[in-house]
Amino acid sequence: DVHLEKLAELVSRSKIPVVGNGSVIDEASAKAMEETGVSGIMIGRAALNDPFIFARLKGQEAPEFTVEIRKSLYREHIKLLKELHWQIRKRFPDDYIPSLDAYVSGFLRTHLFRYFSGLRGASEIRRQMNDIHSVEEVLNLSERF
Repeated sequence: DVHLEKLAELVSRSKIPVVGNGSVIDEASAKAMEETGVSGIMIGRAALNDPFIFARLKGQEAPEFTVEIRKSLYREHIKLLKELHWQIRKRFPDDYIPSLDAYVSGFLRTHLFRYFSGLRGASEIRRQMNDIHSVEEVLNLSERF
């Protein structure tokens, strides 16, 4: 957890801009961070669990992060990973590049599980992710949710 009092003290003593980071998950925590006097705020893991946090922090309307939106973003993320894999293979044809299945399933275990974080059944989805080794299985996982 971020220590806002210590951060405020650091800001008051610093001769250079200080950017705050840590524990900003919503408007209230962003406001608390802002009140320390920081020059800016970085958003980390909260954005991985809720990509609409930036819109809300700007005072814009943001859709509810529903299961359908999560599935749609998940599928788009898979599509972009497949495209990135193709570009890497094209750019570095002589380098070892993991197979498409290994590349995508690796990202799945690292990042994509967050799309289902906080939802009922998410722990079962995470368990199933450990047994996935192909793009087809990755796509089927979101459909089973």
